[in-house]
Amino acid sequence: MKTLALALLFFSFSAVASPEAPTISEPPDIFADLENDIQVMDQMTPEQIESALGIYPGMDGDMIEVEDSNLWTTTNSVVSINVSLAKQSLSISYPGGGFTTRISSGRAGYSTKRGCFIRPRLARMHYSSKYNNAPMPHSMFFYGGYAIHGTTEEGRLGRPASHGCVRVSRANAATLFSIVKRFGAANTRICVR
Repeated sequence: MKTLALALLFFSFSAVASPEAPTISEPPDIFADLENDIQVMDQMTPEQIESALGIYPGMDGDMIEVEDSNLWTTTNSVVSINVSLAKQSLSISYPGGGFTTRISSGRAGYSTKRGCFIRPRLARMHYSSKYNNAPMPHSMFFYGGYAIHGTTEEGRLGRPASHGCVRVSRANAATLFSIVKRFGAANTRICVR
């Protein structure tokens, strides 16, 4: 208690003894930059915002920016899944193996999300809440509702036919799912270009 009284006494004398009384300045306007950023972001597309942020969380996975072409070969992921929308193909590489298969991506009016994604969310069996409870066996959600999954429409593989997901045969979906499960979703990277 004595120490506190001495400190207060010292403070009161030093304040009186100083030639200038301390002034309280206005705090900086920390929202000025935020307001400017919001105005700029209002004029940007979602893709431009995502690109400006660099690494940002997706709903179910995380997206990483694909500016560097070496990203396809230099990340530390154990399992690498590369989807080519132009070739309508998917290639997977993992310790001890790999293969390539045909896919169906988003048809006209339904684009497939492009980018590189890490840590997909796995669901052994999922039913679409958006498209008539459509079955999506062995789903690997890489961004929000976008997933790689098996399809009952295997005759349409090799050309765009989905609502935006990456469809593969049911057998290949089961194989992909088991590989990602074995090595871990945290060790998996999916790139769609």
